Amino acid sequence: MLNPEFWLDEEIAKLSPRARLLYMGLWGICDDNYATLPNMPGWIKAQIFPYEKIDIEKLLKELQEVGKIIIFKFEDKEYWFLKNFFKYQHVERPSKAKYPEFKADCQVLGEYSVSTLAEEKRREEKRKGHPLFERFWEEYPNKVKKQVALKAFTNLNPDGELFKKMIVSLEAQKQSKQWKEENGKFIPHPTTWLNQRRWEDELKVVKQDWQSN
Repeated sequence: MLNPEFWLDEEIAKLSPRARLLYMGLWGICDDNYATLPNMPGWIKAQIFPYEKIDIEKLLKELQEVGKIIIFKFEDKEYWFLKNFFKYQHVERPSKAKYPEFKADCQVLGEYSVSTLAEEKRREEKRKGHPLFERFWEEYPNKVKKQVALKAFTNLNPDGELFKKMIVSLEAQKQSKQWKEENGKFIPHPTTWLNQRRWEDELKVVKQDWQSN
């Protein structure tokens, strides 16, 4: 997916038209697990500009100079990393991994500061999700749109105390008449439950159900 903000990006606006087109093309041929692809200019050109005579290395350099792609080495081979891929893309069913992952301890060949690499590490950790999410997902009865729920859970970033409250409330709600009626028809999507903080307002309904039994 191409984010509409692409056209308003001031760094993108500095690029030549073909460099912009190359950038869009890289999103389509990179490994959607890690946003990486090999530094093979001839192969990249064949994928994106198969019928044009262009200087693909010059275009890659343009993208590198504005910080849109980062070149790194892994096991003596060079790869590109698309810096903002995971900022805009949420891949629910990634393909089989083909290329190595870009990590903060990788050998970077361009001129990038330690702070830039640390930022990439934080983004990667955020992409991988919250350590408590799998426990929540295991307990939640209506398992739909896992990656969207993961994003909501990660943004919420519950600590141990809050997570305990959430699980206690969730277990109570699972026993409520409302959630049990019509095969769980009224159980909200997990993302809705998280975004609306339903462990707070729904607990009152659950208590009423208990009191009526």
